[in-house]
Amino acid sequence: MTTDPYLIKRGTDLQESCTSVLAQGRGKSGKTTFACTWPDPLIISVDPNRAPFATFPDVQVIVAPTVGVIESRILPDLKAGKIEARTVVLDSLSFFSDHWADRLMGTRTSYAQGQGQQASVSLRRFMLQFIELKTSPNRPYNIVVTCHDAPRSEGEDGPKRIEPVTIGALRESIARYFDLVLLFEKESRAVTQNGKAEIVDAYKARTIAPDQHRVAGGSLWGRKLPAVIEPPTYQQLRKSVGLTVDFEPKVVVK
Repeated sequence: MTTDPYLIKRGTDLQESCTSVLAQGRGKSGKTTFACTWPDPLIISVDPNRAPFATFPDVQVIVAPTVGVIESRILPDLKAGKIEARTVVLDSLSFFSDHWADRLMGTRTSYAQGQGQQASVSLRRFMLQFIELKTSPNRPYNIVVTCHDAPRSEGEDGPKRIEPVTIGALRESIARYFDLVLLFEKESRAVTQNGKAEIVDAYKARTIAPDQHRVAGGSLWGRKLPAVIEPPTYQQLRKSVGLTVDFEPKVVVK
């Protein structure tokens, strides 16, 4: 008779050099551009807006892969450490979840009985496997996932709350999977240049305070939170949040 093996490790052996970030915001708020500033990123691009890549000609991009290809080929290759990158980006979860649902629905216009729950549960399992790439024994990766949000007003003059545009139960629990959640914003500002007034777009991201999400002890909590990251880049994130860890994956290829 055999039993499943398990490992006991010291706490010092479990220090992570990689992290996972969920970048939420409305369309064209700087999420993809932010993801491109991470170290050596590989972008799995499901979002039809690929304009930001023109600014980053050296970024590796897998364009418009199907759900099946991501699940059966790309994810296993990442787990095996076969893809050379230091950061893996899913851009975006919103479009990916739509494709995931479409695959289950087929030619139907709505879910069959029980399929809605099946879709959310299976997608959640996939996301857990995706985020676990940051601790892969073969080649750990930083994980950045972008997600479109929809602002919902609470009363005419009340605050706005932000909800992820994703399917089923994932909508309620997505943030707990990540070490850090960022909310992206774009605003127009009036500036004067060479004596002329111009309207320019300004981008920034805010860290969402820990008490606003049921986050399962991400490695970044307890730093300088909440914080504002402006402009929203990888380097500015490290400076604003007060990180002392360099997210430089230690590559161990067997």
